[in-house]
Amino acid sequence: MASWQAPHRRPSSPPPIAKPHQVACEPPASQPGRSAAPPGAGATESHVDSAASAQTGTSSGNTKKKASGFSNRLTAIRLRMKVLLVVAEVILAVALTVQLVALNAGLSSALVRKNEAFVKLIALQYQDASNKMALGSNTYRTSSSPICAAMLSPGATRVGVNALTLETRLRALDIAVVVDSNAVIQLAGHTHLIGTTFDPSTEISTYINSSAKGQLSLTVMADTTFLQSLGVPEYVTNGDNALPGYSVNSVAPVRLVVTPLECRPGSAPTSFLIFGDMITRRKATMVAEGPSSSKDTFSAIIGKTPAGSWTTFASYERVVGADPPTYPDYDWSTFATDLDTALQDPGRIHSTTSVRLGTSTYTVSYMARSAATMGGQPYDQVSSPSVVLVNGSPQSLQQDIMSGAIAWHVPAGILMMIATVGATVAVVKLFIVPVEALIEASAHKQFKRFNEGLRKLKKNRPHIYLLTGIIAMTQGVLLGLVFINRHMITNAFANFSVVTSQGQSMNYIVNTKLEQMTLGIQTLGFNPAVGQAANSTDPTVIATVNALLAAQVSLRKIEVAALVDLHGVVVASALPATIGAPFGVKHIVDYVRDPPTNTSFAFVDRIPLSMMRAVANETVWRDPLPGTIVAPSTLRWPQATHGVLVRVVISPVLYDATVPSSPVSYLVFVDALNGKGAVVENVVSTFTDGYAAIYFLDPSTRTMVLATSALQHSGSGPMLADTGIDMDALYRGVLSDLNGSGILVEQGNTVDGEGMSVAIVPYRKFPLGTTPVRDTSDSYTMVYMVRGQAEASWQQLLATQLSVQIVIMAVEMLASVAITLLAFVPLQRFLSALDRAFNVPSMSQERMAKYENKAMEMVQAAESGTRDQSEPARSHPNTIPVISHNMTIGDTSNRTTRVDAWNEER
Repeated sequence: MASWQAPHRRPSSPPPIAKPHQVACEPPASQPGRSAAPPGAGATESHVDSAASAQTGTSSGNTKKKASGFSNRLTAIRLRMKVLLVVAEVILAVALTVQLVALNAGLSSALVRKNEAFVKLIALQYQDASNKMALGSNTYRTSSSPICAAMLSPGATRVGVNALTLETRLRALDIAVVVDSNAVIQLAGHTHLIGTTFDPSTEISTYINSSAKGQLSLTVMADTTFLQSLGVPEYVTNGDNALPGYSVNSVAPVRLVVTPLECRPGSAPTSFLIFGDMITRRKATMVAEGPSSSKDTFSAIIGKTPAGSWTTFASYERVVGADPPTYPDYDWSTFATDLDTALQDPGRIHSTTSVRLGTSTYTVSYMARSAATMGGQPYDQVSSPSVVLVNGSPQSLQQDIMSGAIAWHVPAGILMMIATVGATVAVVKLFIVPVEALIEASAHKQFKRFNEGLRKLKKNRPHIYLLTGIIAMTQGVLLGLVFINRHMITNAFANFSVVTSQGQSMNYIVNTKLEQMTLGIQTLGFNPAVGQAANSTDPTVIATVNALLAAQVSLRKIEVAALVDLHGVVVASALPATIGAPFGVKHIVDYVRDPPTNTSFAFVDRIPLSMMRAVANETVWRDPLPGTIVAPSTLRWPQATHGVLVRVVISPVLYDATVPSSPVSYLVFVDALNGKGAVVENVVSTFTDGYAAIYFLDPSTRTMVLATSALQHSGSGPMLADTGIDMDALYRGVLSDLNGSGILVEQGNTVDGEGMSVAIVPYRKFPLGTTPVRDTSDSYTMVYMVRGQAEASWQQLLATQLSVQIVIMAVEMLASVAITLLAFVPLQRFLSALDRAFNVPSMSQERMAKYENKAMEMVQAAESGTRDQSEPARSHPNTIPVISHNMTIGDTSNRTTRVDAWNEER
């Protein structure tokens, strides 16, 4: 059967002609032997390729030109992405290195500041020991003293010996002697020394023979023979203590205070009172304050022997607070050159890092003491060896934090690098590579591959938002490192801060004066006139005692000095108007009267303002430091409506101090703390800045009351002020104390507009040398010492760490987003260009219906059987596939493409 073939005729209307910006369709070349698609069949990929080929063939020049131009842009984009990636990672590496270096430097600086503060604390204690001897010596300078009495009257030798014996016991002295102008001992607590020469070095003779007769303080190196002759325990028994590994040195430094006695007024001194205190490891408590409050810290007093080697005289170290202390004897030769430099510059603190001592490495600060002073001024007429005060902190404190920081920061930095590199790789894979494949397919006229690549590229477009979100989330999680880092440094604050130990030093200063008052009152009790006054009606005796008490008020800057009989009536007083009346602070006297005791009392208490006015003049002894200002009126004790915080010492008086008996009266010293600068000014002056205050509890109102405070800003002098800290912080400190949690240290408190770290230290009275002092639990008053310091360097360290960490995060995040956008924006434009280039214009509905109807008629005619069914249908060589008006190449959202056979002959 002959095959049917449609008659050859021209189409009723020509195919649509593309506009300049459109792609025209051209029939493909004839392919003999290949059958045409059945009429009405759906479009296949080959037909789409044919359509794309026909269209691209007409306007390929325009498209290839655009593709070629964008190919060059892709190369530039890749280069920029690589540069941006490298810059971001370099910034990350540099910033991370800077952060760790800044942290290490900041911690090192903090260790140095901590050590320097402890060296100042040792110096304060060292000087206080000399002051204690100097103050005690001044008590015996006048002709009325028992020592002058013994020097002027051979029959009174026993009184002088007893006085020196008492001083040795009360002040824990190793030496208490009186020498003549030839340095021969005339009086001594150890009578076997009388008649021997006291001259451990030629310096004593040099001073005695000089014209200067002020009170001299110096240090001498005493050898074993001299120390054994004085009966110093270590050198008699070769170590009568339980210090582990203790051994005596061949020489030991002895602090001496030489005081000329004015036993014959108007005449040159011929007798000299010498108090001496030997520095040995038996007295390690003088360097124990810092190590007791700071983990792993050691303090020491060292010196150079006549042989030229450095040796330890006293030391103290406590690794953990609950562990027993050790008394290390290090080999100081590892930084002997630095120590020699310090000797040439006494009074200035030096620091050295990475000093190997024993089995550990330390950061060490040290200061040489001035050799000799007279009246508080350097005295160069005598040659006195200097001792060096040392404090060291192990570098393991610093290394532990650095190890933790590295453990957090390095992996985090690597993760940030991976996140940024991952963002770059994802951008390349999702956008750059598909476009490059698209351009390559276009160049090789691989239109099927072109079509698939275009669909894939459009499908990847929404992934940019997901990618950006993942990048931001990853970097945001890593931003938590900022807070981990800050928390880690903040937790280490206690090991590097000095406010705790400085707050405890306020305890020390409060108790030091309490000790001096105790020593003074007990010494006064040995005066015969004081013992007789309670039962004497002789006005001369009473006047003598009044004068002695007035001298104590002036000397010690206290408010009350009175002699009270067993009935609580004032017998003698520095304020004569109170004589004959009951002592105004009755409960104080009751401490020793019920039951009667021969024990001294020393304590801190609060007394009502009315009682204070009854026993003292309304005069404020400020014992100020040079350059300070007057205390605010709100802090002076005459205006202390909440009560007056006082230091009190009560001591029994015997009729004859040489004969044990019951007391006949009591001496009472009272020192008000309100508005005074003795404690707080010393703290801010010693440590050069910050805030110091003393608070106490008013039980009637249950409020904490400010007794005294001092403030010193950087670059200015100390001043007394009525500035207080935040009450909430103070009450948290009280609760910490009551709950047994210890000293509270808080950061971020504001004092007078300046941010400070604050330590709230409960007042604790400690044993005063060998002084027999009984505490009074029933008189316990809640007293708290507050020490604040700006800690500007520490805050700067935290701020630097925070800033660098934020910069790292910001750079990485911006780099990731920039790399993404660098590729996405141009690619978005490229996709839009492709849409415009390959979009086939729509036919009119009427024309499209006409073509479809004709195609349907041909299909029906073919199905009527006019041609042989067995003969395969052949397509006309000029058959043109018609693309539906709503089809766009690469559009996967509306695949309604149809291909109809238009077999109309030309």
